[in-house]
Amino acid sequence: MTMPMIVGVGMTISCLLYYRLRSRFWRKWLGLTMMVLGGILMLSTSGTPRELFFVLLMTTTTGYSLFGDRDHFTEDEE
Repeated sequence: MTMPMIVGVGMTISCLLYYRLRSRFWRKWLGLTMMVLGGILMLSTSGTPRELFFVLLMTTTTGYSLFGDRDHFTEDEE
């Protein structure tokens, strides 16, 4: 796969997860898992091809956005 294809597929998956996954429970745990696993793998696989680095970077940032906005679809209770 070429770099634009990797970025396009990664952004598509990221957008689908961000806008279609509405459960707070799944957004929290999937985001936390993706963020931690992507960060650990990114640090442990140094010297790998840059395609793998970008896949792991997109996994980490997608996990961060899911975990950070886990209350995005919940109603305000104020």
